[in-house]
Amino acid sequence: MTGGGTGTTQMGDSFDRLISVKELMRLLGVSRSWVYDAAARGIIPSIRVGSMLRFDMNAIRAWLARQQNVRYVRPANADSSG
Repeated sequence: MTGGGTGTTQMGDSFDRLISVKELMRLLGVSRSWVYDAAARGIIPSIRVGSMLRFDMNAIRAWLARQQNVRYVRPANADSSG
């Protein structure tokens, strides 16, 4: 019996797969410390599996798509020539 009612299909529908910190580092081209810091601050979507940190590829894709629209605005007090 393969997957008969165990929820495997339902789980597969909710995400492609979980990736590790190392895989995300390679994907984004960032350091290990950046990944851990960004996850801890809630900057990137992450999942704790016991003591391990994992990332849902669908959530990472959605996060990346949102980053393309981010506008960096200089704080109003940064320019005093106003």
